[in-house]
Amino acid sequence: EEGALFLWLEYLLCGVAANVVSFLLLPSQTVAMGASGAVFGLLTVSVSASWQGPRLSSFIEGLVLGQFVVERVREEARMAAGKAMGGATKLRLPWQKSLTGIQVNHIAHVAGAIAGVVTPSLIRSILSRGNRRRK
Repeated sequence: EEGALFLWLEYLLCGVAANVVSFLLLPSQTVAMGASGAVFGLLTVSVSASWQGPRLSSFIEGLVLGQFVVERVREEARMAAGKAMGGATKLRLPWQKSLTGIQVNHIAHVAGAIAGVVTPSLIRSILSRGNRRRK
């Protein structure tokens, strides 16, 4: 609904926010990378966008997607809190008997989701200011 520029800006801002929060909260020797925080941000943006539609189908889509997103974010927050600011847990793949060296940055997931709630209004105001200046 907002366009490709909005989507790209949202993706970038959620990713940057998630990585900055991870940098600030994770231990200094931790190396974190990836786009999962940006993806969590886009999930929350999609829920809020679907709730804004006037159609009943948009509202139902928002409820279904919203339930999934809220549950995922709650689980990520629980995992991040359970690691007492460590923020990363070892991932065990179903076919493996032991834990791998792969880490999951739950703090980035939660931070990206929060950014997805906060940043759309900021981006809209920046884009609308730019459009007013052109006129």
